[in-house]
Amino acid sequence: MREMFMDLLKDPSAETYLPLRSVVMNSETYDPYSDELNQAEELTNEGKLIEAVETIGQSMPNLLLSPSAHMLIAFNYDQQGKKDDAEFERFIAIACCKGILATGEGTQAAPYQVLRTSDEYDVLMYLGKQFAGQALVEKEGRYFDKMKCSDEEELWFEITELYSTLSKKMHLDDA
Repeated sequence: MREMFMDLLKDPSAETYLPLRSVVMNSETYDPYSDELNQAEELTNEGKLIEAVETIGQSMPNLLLSPSAHMLIAFNYDQQGKKDDAEFERFIAIACCKGILATGEGTQAAPYQVLRTSDEYDVLMYLGKQFAGQALVEKEGRYFDKMKCSDEEELWFEITELYSTLSKKMHLDDA
């Protein structure tokens, strides 16, 4: 996985992002709706910078391709005076966004592929778009998040696998 991650950083593309996405998605710890990112944000807000970074680190590979996770680590490193580490984490976040953008065109016919719904908001921010609304769309057994931007543009993200993972988890929790 490390080599695949380095390949993504060297050349963020569909060819480097999608295989790594698949590895993360098939890992035992994959949970597209996990709470570690929120926990790390709370720790950051409390000034517990090292604990916030550790929380994200302990969640790997679940948050490996999350631009938000890497931006939060970068913020925490900046606050600790670790400027080079912060810059590297920002570089990783950008590579993750570029990888996501390389997976499609953001249309229903060619949606972007993400690992977490938070990735969708990261892409909007990366593109300089403002969120205006969201709809869950099901079509022919596939699930999409249709994100409407304030400039009226719509960006589509396929979430079939995320939705399936959530459904399985809910059924297991009910058992």
